[in-house]
Amino acid sequence: MVGVFRASKDVPPQVFYAHAEHAQEAALIALADSVLQAHRGFPLLIDLADTVCRSTFGVEGFVSTVQSAYARRGTPLGFLPERDTRR
Repeated sequence: MVGVFRASKDVPPQVFYAHAEHAQEAALIALADSVLQAHRGFPLLIDLADTVCRSTFGVEGFVSTVQSAYARRGTPLGFLPERDTRR
């Protein structure tokens, strides 16, 4: 399922994705986590995961792994940003 939440009236809404059986719990967790960064309204755990992954694996290693997975599924360009398809 796709959900939208807003941690406060001063921050933009955020989109989240969850399995239907866990959507309510996922929404509550995302909302509670977003309150920890009240100035952004964005989940702190996502920022932490992003930092750990970037420092551990690097951007290029991650992107190439993701693109390889898409290519194996038959959609090598389906999820690239428009700018990357111009090359």
